[in-house]
Amino acid sequence: MGLEKFDILEEKINQLAEKYNQIKLEKDNFLSHLQKKENEILALQEKVNSLEGEKEVFRTRLDKIISHLESTAGNL
Repeated sequence: MGLEKFDILEEKINQLAEKYNQIKLEKDNFLSHLQKKENEILALQEKVNSLEGEKEVFRTRLDKIISHLESTAGNL
């Protein structure tokens, strides 16, 4: 009787160890996926910042062109 209980306990411990290893692997996979997504976010933030800078350059140039056209049209 005592040996049967020990076998049951041993089996439950083995199942617990397998479940632990499975969960640890899933956690590692999630962390890896999270790191990739964080890198993608950083790259996209850099791109947005760059595009915002370009937008400001275009806005300044357009303002100059519009101002020039307005002054030219005023002289006609």
